[in-house]
Amino acid sequence: MVAGFTFEIVKIKILIVAVVCLLLGAGAGFLWASRAFARLEISKEIDAAGIAAMDANTLALLRLNETNSAIEQLEMRMDGAVSTLAAWDQYVRQKPDEKTRAWRDRLLTSVKVYHQSFPFKDDDTNTVALINSFLAKIPGRSTNSTCKSGLCRLDDLRLAGLTNLTITSPAQK
Repeated sequence: MVAGFTFEIVKIKILIVAVVCLLLGAGAGFLWASRAFARLEISKEIDAAGIAAMDANTLALLRLNETNSAIEQLEMRMDGAVSTLAAWDQYVRQKPDEKTRAWRDRLLTSVKVYHQSFPFKDDDTNTVALINSFLAKIPGRSTNSTCKSGLCRLDDLRLAGLTNLTITSPAQK
């Protein structure tokens, strides 16, 4: 009876040690994850600050009437973001869910419409092919759209076949 009793005590001690180790591991994992998420938030802050700084520079160029330089900077930023999305779309294993993809594609329709008037140009033909194949998957603007935004008016000019020197991109000169 005493031998069975000590065996039960040993099993209880092992169980207590296992539970304590499990709780400590979960706590350490929680602390690590909270620190990792905090770092992600900091990188989002840096991204937002970087975007604000680039916007300030572009706005300064516009205020100085250096529109060609401002357009070039905006096109570079837009194409850099689209290039990143195209690379993720092609090379990342885990694709976004359908809802996220549809939302992303709705936002990228304006990029596709812009590049229909001013095609993406780069020295690297692989990057051009990557972006063009990515934008080919994005739905275009509805021709029945009656929006009055600058993008719609620019697209209406393209669809009408009109050429206007004021809409020439600096990259196409």
